[in-house]
Amino acid sequence: MKNRTQPSPLSLTLMWGLMCGLFIMMSPAAVAQDEDISTANASQRVGDDRWEWVVFIRAPEEVLKNIRCVEYKLHSTFTNPNRKVCRSADRKQPFALKANGWGTFDIPIRVTFKDGQTLSLKHTLSFDPSP
Repeated sequence: MKNRTQPSPLSLTLMWGLMCGLFIMMSPAAVAQDEDISTANASQRVGDDRWEWVVFIRAPEEVLKNIRCVEYKLHSTFTNPNRKVCRSADRKQPFALKANGWGTFDIPIRVTFKDGQTLSLKHTLSFDPSP
């Protein structure tokens, strides 16, 4: 689920251009950023009611290369619940955050792009039901 706290400069520019009857040419990467980003997670049971899990971003390579950092806000019961990932070492799980725990919860996520724009997302952590 995507949730912008305010219209992006790109949206405002496009709205202004349309109201003024201007034709505005945008790069495909700029327009695609919002629509092509999603979140996912993988998990593995490590004991009675304990899970190791990883949450990450999914996006085309041209969008990923424009991301500066991804911030995850974990449940308040975690030590240091605000976590920032600024490296994308794994191509299968870009900007991944690994943790472990016993329960699921919603994870607010803020993606910061190299141009300074931000995108707010939310991921509902889920555990694989297989043993």
